[in-house]
Amino acid sequence: MRPSLFERYSPVTITSVATLIAIAGSLGITYISISIIGLQQMNASTAALVAILCPAIVAPPIIYLHCKALRELADQKQELSAANEKLRNAVHQVKELSDMLPVCAWCHKVRDDQGYWEKVEAFIERNTGTVITHGACPDCIDHNLAELAARKN
Repeated sequence: MRPSLFERYSPVTITSVATLIAIAGSLGITYISISIIGLQQMNASTAALVAILCPAIVAPPIIYLHCKALRELADQKQELSAANEKLRNAVHQVKELSDMLPVCAWCHKVRDDQGYWEKVEAFIERNTGTVITHGACPDCIDHNLAELAARKN
């Protein structure tokens, strides 16, 4: 589907081109009117009628285009504001993650913003999207194997 005129060009460009078309159209209608009636035969009331009628014919479409362009501009401004709000929230969340993180000294659960305690793995996965896998470091393997061996004896 082809993008509309308002998606391809900025509201300022559309309004400027529409205004130039209106001026050209108004001049064209006036020229045609004068050509048909004839400048010598045109009295003051006919000249006034042409002067009023030409802009009145051309102005409504220009006003419509201008209003539509302003509406489009307002919509774009609203979308930009929403995007900025999302960015502010993301920055706040990043700052929150970079601040001190309350961790229980015994079970190592993490306290979130609402005061709930959850496993470190769940907290990291929820806030960063990182998937946690488990393994054992060499020190823990040595310590735990030695402890298991001592329990067997």
